[in-house]
Amino acid sequence: MKALGSPAGRQMLSEDREYVERILAGEPEAFEALVRKYNRVGGAIAFAIVGDFHLAEDVVQDAFIRAFRSLAALRDPDRFKFWFSELVRSRALDVLRQRRAHGTEELPEEFSLDTSKTSSVEEEQMRKELRQRILRAIGELPEEDRLVVVLKHMEGLSYKEIADIMNTSVGAVESRLFRARHALRKKLPTGQP
Repeated sequence: MKALGSPAGRQMLSEDREYVERILAGEPEAFEALVRKYNRVGGAIAFAIVGDFHLAEDVVQDAFIRAFRSLAALRDPDRFKFWFSELVRSRALDVLRQRRAHGTEELPEEFSLDTSKTSSVEEEQMRKELRQRILRAIGELPEEDRLVVVLKHMEGLSYKEIADIMNTSVGAVESRLFRARHALRKKLPTGQP
């Protein structure tokens, strides 16, 4: 992932400005480019909060709809990524509060992560079980720690990008990540990440 201060990072931001300006000028189809660009990050944020892939997809879709409807309120189009991330985070927290109020906050039993080719069914089953244990362990972390782990290790964002998304400092991100990794080491068998 390119740092936002790098030329490629600045290009990404000015590209966002271009898309936003085109949308506001009457080209709503330009929004599709923003959806393609930020769908994964939005999904990572939503999953880190709600702990359910299908529910996270719904959260992201709703956040994109809200973003499209209120795009004119975005003061700095270069910050679309961070504004959208906050919309996802806010919506995911609303959904999580609703789930807790209805007593449905547990993680699902099955997760569908990318699977690589394996030489045997037994190896594939072992990998699937390991992924489930890891995701369950991540799901048991406090919300902010879970978000940092997902953004860093599943999405590969930099500390600065995570700090911007979470509206905190790089030091706070590093501290949360250290604490989360320590907690995960306690929960997972020796030899696991």
